[in-house]
Amino acid sequence: MDSKTNIKYNIMNTLTSPLISIIVATYNASACITQALESIINQSFQSWECIVQDGGSKDNTLSVLQKYASLDNRIKYYSEPDKGIFDALNKGIQKAQGQWIYVLGSDDILNPNAFTLINNYLNGENDIVYGKIEIVFPNKSTKIVSPKNIRSIRYMMIANHQSIIMKKALIDKLNGFNDAYKISADFDLVQRAYLLKSKFLEVDVCFAKFSYTGVSSHFSFKKQRDHYLICKRNKANSCPLLYHLFVEGKHILGFLHKKYIQKSI
Repeated sequence: MDSKTNIKYNIMNTLTSPLISIIVATYNASACITQALESIINQSFQSWECIVQDGGSKDNTLSVLQKYASLDNRIKYYSEPDKGIFDALNKGIQKAQGQWIYVLGSDDILNPNAFTLINNYLNGENDIVYGKIEIVFPNKSTKIVSPKNIRSIRYMMIANHQSIIMKKALIDKLNGFNDAYKISADFDLVQRAYLLKSKFLEVDVCFAKFSYTGVSSHFSFKKQRDHYLICKRNKANSCPLLYHLFVEGKHILGFLHKKYIQKSI
């Protein structure tokens, strides 16, 4: 990072509010947070702030955050105990000054031109802009994933939250993430926005590289239970239990096939 250039930008940055607030939740993330912050700083789009909400890390995370906050005043960090990742994100969103909210995982990498490419769509006509994500698997292989059909939101998440940017005013109207859902509160928020008839826009942009190791990356019964409760509470579809049982059955069959049948061949 060029510190002289950075200092010059800091002086200019005090004159205007950012368009985008990037929210990052951390806890003992010293091994990965540097690459996330570097990917933010290296954005070609400049009208942003980054709010890191730390949950009281015991490793070197706070030292890394202090270093980057001293180099770029668009980066701010706060550390206090929280009730989980979505509670932390809510705290970060409450502090945000931007018109749009983007959530980045502490072990994810924002694509350098992502915000430049979507900038023209961040206007009064749209409430949520969403696109593609590049998944990085533990073996380092990658796959670019497109969002599902928007109508699927009545049953499931249409895209990873790293490929979604939302108006702060809309998030505030919805009272943020419901942190009673420990895994799928992002799905709940986006589904409630859809049911409120918010304006969604899909764009042909890959937002970030998403590390396939997080709490919501893998199928689990807890995740599916969250989905069932969300759809039921939001009255998103007429038969949430039937769909829930169908999805669970499909994944159980897939697990059994992989564990027993494939091994016997």
